[in-house]
Amino acid sequence: MTSARKLAGSSSLDWGREGSSRSLPGFLMLLAYTTLIFFQTDIIFLFTSANYLQGNFYLLLEFLGDTFGIAYVVGLAIAVYRRYVKRLAKLETGWKDTLVLVMLLWIGLSGFVVEALRFVFVPSQWATFSPVGDAISLVLSSTALKLDPLAFYQAFWWAHMLSVFALLAVTPYTNLVHVFTSGFNVALAPVKPMGKLNTP
Repeated sequence: MTSARKLAGSSSLDWGREGSSRSLPGFLMLLAYTTLIFFQTDIIFLFTSANYLQGNFYLLLEFLGDTFGIAYVVGLAIAVYRRYVKRLAKLETGWKDTLVLVMLLWIGLSGFVVEALRFVFVPSQWATFSPVGDAISLVLSSTALKLDPLAFYQAFWWAHMLSVFALLAVTPYTNLVHVFTSGFNVALAPVKPMGKLNTP
C-alpha cells in the first residue's frame, strides 16, 4: 500500500502533471511497434517467409501506431507550453532540456513524415488505418516530392533513425535518464509509513 502511494503521490515524480510524462505511453507504444516491424523484416525473414504482420492484426497495429503517435506529440507539445510559454518556476530549463524536447519532437514528427512518404511511394488501400500518415501523404503527393518520393523517403528514414540513436547516446547526460532510473529508485526505496519519524 505504501509503495503504491509513493508511486501515485510522490511530489518528486509528479507523473500526472509534466507534459513529457504524458508522452511516455505513446513513446512506449511506438517503440513496441517499431520493434515488431524490426523482428519481422530483419530477423524472421532471414529464416522463413512467414509474415505475422498482416491482416487485421497489422491494421490494428497501424491504427494504434498513429493513435499513440498523436498522444506522444501532444504530450511533448504540453511540455513545450509549460516550459517556454507558461514558464513554470519549478521547471528549470537549460539547453539540455531544450535539446531533448527538440529531438523527441523531431523523432515523432519525422516518423509521421516517413510513414506518409511510404504511402506516396507505395500507395495502399489500407492507408486510412493510419490517419495521420494518410493525411500527410495527401499533402506531399501534390508537391514536388512526387518527382522522387523514394529519395525523400530514404533521406527522412535515415534522419529519423540517426536521431533516435543520437537521443540514446545523449540520454545518460540529460534529465531523460530519470525515465529509466526513477522506477528503480522507487522500487528500492525503504518502505515505511509516510510521515513516520525514526526514533531511537
